[in-house]
Amino acid sequence: MAIRGCGANFGVVYEFIYKAHEQKEDVAGIISYPGEKLDTDFEAVNTWLKSCQSENESVFFAPFAGKSDI
Repeated sequence: MAIRGCGANFGVVYEFIYKAHEQKEDVAGIISYPGEKLDTDFEAVNTWLKSCQSENESVFFAPFAGKSDI
């Protein structure tokens, strides 16, 4: 394998070292609800946040105004 450097120079790769780290399960996604459900949504998010057992758990909750086609 060769890597092109700046200009016309090339470098030959003779060793490649990497370190892998354990990956725990991540969960992510987007959920969309109509605006009429906003109070219920806030209640659900607050209940969930109170039950978090790790400081690494979080939620990004962003209400948007307007019509959604989702």
